[in-house]
Amino acid sequence: MGQIAPAAEREAESSAQGCGAGRRSGLLWIPGKSLARELLAYLHDQCNVNAPPINPIAHRFFTPATGATFTLGTGAPAAEQHFAGSLAAPLLSIVWNRGNAQTLWVDEVPVIVPTNAIVTLIPSQHYRFESPAAVVRWQFNREFYCIIDHDPEVSCAGLLFYGSSGPMLLTPDADVLRRLCLMLAVFEDEFRTHDAIQGEMLRTLLKRLIIILTRVARVSAHGSAVSHPQLDMIRRFNVLVEDNYRRLHRVSEYAALLHKSPKTLANLFAAHSRQTPLQIIQERIAMQARRLLLYSDKSVKQIASELGFAESATFSRFFKTMATCSPQEFRASRGRAVAAHQVGTSGHASGKNCYRNVAAVLAE
Repeated sequence: MGQIAPAAEREAESSAQGCGAGRRSGLLWIPGKSLARELLAYLHDQCNVNAPPINPIAHRFFTPATGATFTLGTGAPAAEQHFAGSLAAPLLSIVWNRGNAQTLWVDEVPVIVPTNAIVTLIPSQHYRFESPAAVVRWQFNREFYCIIDHDPEVSCAGLLFYGSSGPMLLTPDADVLRRLCLMLAVFEDEFRTHDAIQGEMLRTLLKRLIIILTRVARVSAHGSAVSHPQLDMIRRFNVLVEDNYRRLHRVSEYAALLHKSPKTLANLFAAHSRQTPLQIIQERIAMQARRLLLYSDKSVKQIASELGFAESATFSRFFKTMATCSPQEFRASRGRAVAAHQVGTSGHASGKNCYRNVAAVLAE
């Protein structure tokens, strides 16, 4: 908070000279009223949750020995992550939309992100924002955050990132937004403090951010009626699907890993999710198929094999059921979609719609 630093120095000076502007109590320095007013005015200006960040910032913490990476950006000219297969260090993302409602494309599927909503994204998701200059984005990898033991609920595989089979969209209330804005100022200050314990402090701040948003996610994702063990079971199922969808395609296989019966899983998701366990598995397979068709040059046969299908014909039938068109037709639409993005349009390519509407999938 460089804007108030000169005043802080003056106050400290006055306090040391016994002028009454501030006072010291042991190792605790208590600022006087003038500095307190200046600080409150600064925070009021910075924490106007109805306006996007004014000044673009870009901070990065990196440890060469481990590859640990943590970044914070606001008002950036671009906010997107490409297909994880091409990333050297895939990053988990927490993105806060401080501007007007805008469209987020995740694997070329549009998601409307309201004003002040927060969306969390995992490394395997390819995404881009319609108005990237209006978002605040925290990004980090496992080497930065997951080197220490966290409660499973707030880990890299926690509820915030795996509590839903798709992007987690949160709508914090005014109190949470106020706390996030204050935290943003503290994050900025700490990124500017370069010393031996900077990484530890940034990890502590990131954990606090994740805890605050996890509390919001508990209610936003599944409602207040769901218990902690039930939420954890949903999270663990989603993590297992993310790790095993290429080789395990049946609900019974995941139920065995969770030491539950398929019927128990079906009942849990029927009560607390908009998708069945089978729909989540199939949509994850279809999502990876779309990514490989869009962003790689692999043949349909190669993609089928990579996703655990013994025959390419079986994969083609599965894909057509999920996407309403064949893999070949879907891939043919890639040029139009890429061209639309390159010229800066916010819509998808015209022509035959090979993308099944997400709302329809979730409503099944």
